[in-house]
Order: sequence, then structure tokens, then C-alpha cells
Amino acid sequence: TYEMAKQKPILEQLLIVVPTYNEAMNIEALLKAVLAMNDKFDVLVVDDNSPDGTSAIAQKIAKKDKRVNVIVRKGPKGRGLAAIRAYEYFYKSSYMYMVELDADFQENPKDVFKLLEEAEKANADMAIGSRYVKGGGFKSDKRWLSLIANFFILIMFNTKIKDLTCTFHAIKRRVFDAIPYAELRSKGFFIASELHLLAEKSGLKIIEVPIFFPRREKGKTKIDAGVSLDFAKNAILFWLFRRKKRWEKKR
Repeated sequence: TYEMAKQKPILEQLLIVVPTYNEAMNIEALLKAVLAMNDKFDVLVVDDNSPDGTSAIAQKIAKKDKRVNVIVRKGPKGRGLAAIRAYEYFYKSSYMYMVELDADFQENPKDVFKLLEEAEKANADMAIGSRYVKGGGFKSDKRWLSLIANFFILIMFNTKIKDLTCTFHAIKRRVFDAIPYAELRSKGFFIASELHLLAEKSGLKIIEVPIFFPRREKGKTKIDAGVSLDFAKNAILFWLFRRKKRWEKKR
């Protein structure tokens, strides 16, 4: 049970989630790097049925290491849908912490421990890897796109969170007590922003931990014009949804 899980050392209560799509060039190296860091936690790969064979590589590793599990999603594709499936797996298990980690090495696997340490130190419900707080930063071909997206979200939602476009975060189980994962609306990359904003609105304790975001070395970025437009669309729809909720409460 969850109460029993709380008595275990923190790393034994950790699930590292790796959502993937066409990451065959990175997934083996990423999983080996993550598994080599410590032998206590578990790893879940949620693959959107990648045509490049990402899931087959992950499944091969899972056969050799029982700490690795792989879910291959066969339905509609989407970063948000993959995340929600991972949240469901996490919440229905006995883990206390979940860290979401991309497979492209732009998020340093070793920073997983940094997020956990800072979350525990602050007794925070969520620790967000942030490129926009002191000590954070990044080198990326999409840097200006991220800056612009983040700037508009900050204005739209009047939030105190500095980095709303980063999906690298440590989440305590109780976050999904306050925010049912099945009620999350975004099917795309806006999913992390939606979760962070709802957590803030729910009064959960959120901290931002500085991280550095390097350029991707292998594989292709998923962030293109179509993804950017989908992100903007979901941000606007979520803003309208929030406004409707506030209006209904006033009636």
C-alpha cells in the first residue's frame, strides 16, 4: 500500500517514466545510463508505437532487466496521451515519486537525483526542472521558440512558475489525488504546462530546480511548426476552459 511504501528508502519508491516516439538512436543508451545510476528504482517506457523500432529496443532491454517495463500505445499518438498513460500506471502502483525524462539526453539523467533531493528538502509536491531560474539555461535550435511560448503562457495565466514548457519534473503521488490524471485535457506537448498550472491552482507546493538543456545530438526534434501550433491551440483552449469555470462559479 501507499502507507507501506512511505516507509521505504526514497529511490525504492521512484518510477522514472520515459515517453518515446522515434527514439531508436537514443533509447538504448538512455536506458543503460539511467539503470547504471542506481539499482533501486524502476523505469517505464511509454512508446507511441514508433515506426523506427524504439519499442523493440526497449523491450529487449526489459527482458534482461526486470526493473524496466514497456508500454506500446496503439491508439491515437500524442505526447499528452503518452504522459496520461504513464500517470495512470504510476498512480495505480505503489510508487511515491515519478520523474518524467525524455530519451534525447537534453535532460541529464543524473538531474533526476537533483530534482528528488530538492523536492524532499523543500517537502514539495512537484519539482520542475527549470531553464529560466538562476543557474539554469540551455543551448538549443528551438531556444527562441521556447522563450516566446513561455512568455505568452506567463502572461495568459498569471503564474509564478518560470518554466512552463519543460516536461522534466519530479511529481509526488498526492499530486494526482488533487488532479485526477483522467481529467487532463491536452493530447500534445501542452500536457506538462496544464499539469503545472493545475497544481499551482490547487495550492500544491511547487519548486523550480535549475537545469541545463543542451542541443540534441542524435535523432530529430519533435518540435516543429505543427507541434508549436498544437501547443498554442491547447494553451488557448485551456485558458478558455479556465475562464468558463470561473464564470460558472460566479453565477
